[in-house]
Amino acid sequence: MASIAIPAALAGTLGYVTYNVANPDIPASEKVPAYFMQVEYWGPTIGTIGYLLFIYFGKRIMQNRSQPFGLKNAMLVYNFYQTFFNSYCIYLFVTSHRAQGLKVWGNIPDMTANSWGISQVIWLHYNNKYVELLDTFFMVMRKKFDQLSFLHIYHHTLLIWSWFVVMKLEPVGDCYFGSSVNTFVHVIMYSYYGLAALGVNCFWKKYITQIQMLQFCICASHSIYTAYVQNTAFWLPYLQLWVMVNMFVLFANFYRKRYKSKGAKKQ
Repeated sequence: MASIAIPAALAGTLGYVTYNVANPDIPASEKVPAYFMQVEYWGPTIGTIGYLLFIYFGKRIMQNRSQPFGLKNAMLVYNFYQTFFNSYCIYLFVTSHRAQGLKVWGNIPDMTANSWGISQVIWLHYNNKYVELLDTFFMVMRKKFDQLSFLHIYHHTLLIWSWFVVMKLEPVGDCYFGSSVNTFVHVIMYSYYGLAALGVNCFWKKYITQIQMLQFCICASHSIYTAYVQNTAFWLPYLQLWVMVNMFVLFANFYRKRYKSKGAKKQ
């Protein structure tokens, strides 16, 4: 049920954002949700604690269960939801970016109502990080415990907190860039997961990790640039750089173990 109910609820929010982006002349007082930048620490705190507790107890419960859950239909719904959601967010990013007249890099933060189109899509991106915890739910329920690596758990937890900080400090200007790049990568990633769940043999499986590592390099370069020109809140480029370096090192280690070691064994 969670794999259907949560995306359905978020899809309703997506419709609200679409309406606002498509109607830029609506007065700001009617356009901006009161709760938009009022994200509180209890959100990621409860999310993180609940996530870690679920992994701990869920794994123990499933270890005592003789058979894993199949969940094929639920996984299909979830993966194609994520593919659609992220594809549509790309569309919203492009239309909002053009409407606001932003540059690719080097935008001055604008906290007025002019920025709420982009900011609302970043807000959606942040909230979708909680929905992405269903990745772990499926692993536990299907007894795929080997996939519950430090990289997987750390990655999900870190991104919830990092995007929370972005929402708290400055969800405008250049902060759209990392979100839009990540959204594009997720279209590729979740479309693969959806097709794989259907039994389709996708040739680009190996390249997904490479694309993710390229994403980290691009966003790290963006962090260095924004730190140099000082066009964002002081801590944001350093936060992004720290996250990107963390992710690159961990994903590179995963790639080396998974693919390079397999190549050596074949030889």
